[in-house]
Amino acid sequence: MAKRPVSQIKEHADAGEDSKRSVVCGLLTSGRVIPAAAMIMGFGLGRFDLNGDPTVKPFGIGRAVAVILDAKVVRCLLGLARTASLGKANSYLARWLGQILPRISIEYEKHFKPAIGSRPQSSSKPPRS
Repeated sequence: MAKRPVSQIKEHADAGEDSKRSVVCGLLTSGRVIPAAAMIMGFGLGRFDLNGDPTVKPFGIGRAVAVILDAKVVRCLLGLARTASLGKANSYLARWLGQILPRISIEYEKHFKPAIGSRPQSSSKPPRS
């Protein structure tokens, strides 16, 4: 499963790379995800143009163009340019805010290591036969 570009950028930044290199590596490894999703949504919304009702056509075309522009210009150009230019300020979090917010990660083993010799809990579902 492909990771999102922002996740890749954060992983490279956490590994100690500078922000410009992190952005480049994040885009190289998973930069096609956002434009591909936008194209799928754009073509799906663009199908409203085939509708015979003249009041529906502009909504579909307008939304399709908005989704594609958002993905290409805002997410892939402006957002990543801002990330590359801010440098270490990207990961800045006020100390007081860092104490309030919970630490969330999709990597289970990173935060919760099982005790040595403990067994995983059995599920209440009967085994499949």
